Amino acid sequence: MKTSAWVAGMSLAGLLASSFFSPAAQSGPNPADTNAAGFTNLDFELGTPGDPPPGWSVPKAQAAEGFSAILTTNQPNHGKQCAEIRWPGDRTPPASRFANLMRSVDATPWRNKRIKVTAAIRVASAENGQRAQMWLRVDCPGGLGAFDNMNDRPVRQQTWADYAITADVAEDAQKLHLGLMTLNGATAWWDHVRIEVLGEISSGDLNVLAGNWKGALEVGPMPLRVFFVFERDATNRLRGYFVSPDQNETRLPLTRMTLSSNSVAFAVSSIGGTYTGQLDRASRELKGTWKQGNWASPLVLAFTETDWKRRRPQTPKPPFPYQSEDVTFENVKAQVKLAGTLTRPDGRGPFPALVLISGSGPQDRDETLFGHKLFAAESDFGMARIQSAWMQFMLRYDPAADFQRVKCPVLALNGQLDTQILAAQNLPAIEKNLKAGGNTRGTAKEIKSLNHLFQTAPTGDLKEYGEIEESFSPFALSEILTWLKVNAKTSE
Repeated sequence: MKTSAWVAGMSLAGLLASSFFSPAAQSGPNPADTNAAGFTNLDFELGTPGDPPPGWSVPKAQAAEGFSAILTTNQPNHGKQCAEIRWPGDRTPPASRFANLMRSVDATPWRNKRIKVTAAIRVASAENGQRAQMWLRVDCPGGLGAFDNMNDRPVRQQTWADYAITADVAEDAQKLHLGLMTLNGATAWWDHVRIEVLGEISSGDLNVLAGNWKGALEVGPMPLRVFFVFERDATNRLRGYFVSPDQNETRLPLTRMTLSSNSVAFAVSSIGGTYTGQLDRASRELKGTWKQGNWASPLVLAFTETDWKRRRPQTPKPPFPYQSEDVTFENVKAQVKLAGTLTRPDGRGPFPALVLISGSGPQDRDETLFGHKLFAAESDFGMARIQSAWMQFMLRYDPAADFQRVKCPVLALNGQLDTQILAAQNLPAIEKNLKAGGNTRGTAKEIKSLNHLFQTAPTGDLKEYGEIEESFSPFALSEILTWLKVNAKTSE
């Protein structure tokens, strides 16, 4: 995962899955013949060399940028001609763009069938990441039904070879989209496209899977919880979904669900993910492998009565006893604009003011982590991040001299079970440097049983952060409030 490309952000698979075009956005002549239930001119023998292939089209937006596809007699794989896909010759489009030759048809004739698309493909060059990828997409009323764009097996071969995509077409599928795209400036040739029905979709007795199956992917210092959820829809049909609650609670439809004997196979086409494994019926466990792009990881799933929803009882619910507004102000000297959220109690002031600054890493203003809105409750880093100027500064920064310059009252709290900022190492150093600067109004305190997030924790292990329902220890909050009552001053 990968979030992996899936965990960390939108992958190429995800980008392309969301970047195709509806039939209304296509150009090109009407079909001249039908040789595969709506798909036309699969062997590219119809039409005149130098012209676009009848029945296929380059989306209008790409055609306007200079992308094109023509019929050519240049070394076809089969018959007299093939399709050639070209990038603009006078300039290089952005790396996120891709050339695309495609066709969309009604999915009705293919419903409830497993199909296989095979085609011959070659590219002019594989330098600088140039490649081609055939893709197949199935659209259903609820969204993406199946999707494969060969992101894990791109075409870099300069001689003809056959490549294939297999997909299940759901019983409610509406559209099939088939195409060939080229990336990073690659010129590619496409020929002898064949579509065959492998048979009816056979999923086996999936009823044994009904319910929630929970596992965790090791993708960094903390595991990423995942759920496979199987439930019945309004028509009593078993549907499957993939959820990664530590990222968000979006339910991604399973576009393939099969159970043959004790072997299972699931696909989450929207993120290019697949899971294959074996079902242990006695222990109600699935042991297998999760794959996403070129990344694979063991994944054990256990049946659970617990659902995927994260319970965060301390997250405030409206109506709130305070007013909230977004504010911005400029630091003219540093030439930066600062922004934040200002919350004010109801009633007349003046009120003491407290500035909350979130910790390391990208966060929102509530310092949301694993669904815990820490500041609201209080009211792997990847190489790119490690190499960032901010991270390099943080790794070199020694706060000792700055602590010696602090003259205001200071409260330093540390959880006894904090495995990221060790209390025994940091609290004495803070006290020492405050006193070295002449500050006698510093208080440093270790609080038992609390982790780095100030949650009451069993061990303090990072794996517990997302599992614990408590967002912030009431005892720690009480310590902060008591200190504030003594040390905060309301302006005259």
